Amino acid sequence: MSKTQNSDTDQQQFWQMAVEEWKSSGMSVRQFCKQEGLSEPSVYAWRKRLAAVESPNPDPVTYNNGANEIRTHDLLHAMQALSQLSYGPSTE
Repeated sequence: MSKTQNSDTDQQQFWQMAVEEWKSSGMSVRQFCKQEGLSEPSVYAWRKRLAAVESPNPDPVTYNNGANEIRTHDLLHAMQALSQLSYGPSTE
């Protein structure tokens, strides 16, 4: 394994542990990042990247306030389905 591949693996393992720790902490991303000295954008980016690796079509994420985040994949799928609908007069 090359040094770059090893570094990428180490980085992925680090962020996997950090994201899992954040999820179990009950804290907001902002609170967790402040406590751990991490970058908020990095946590969000790695959470998304790791979710895509774990499951190509993940379930919505539930936040502390109970709101669901609609995944980009789901939104794209819905937009594609809507684009196939015809709103013009029937040609039959």
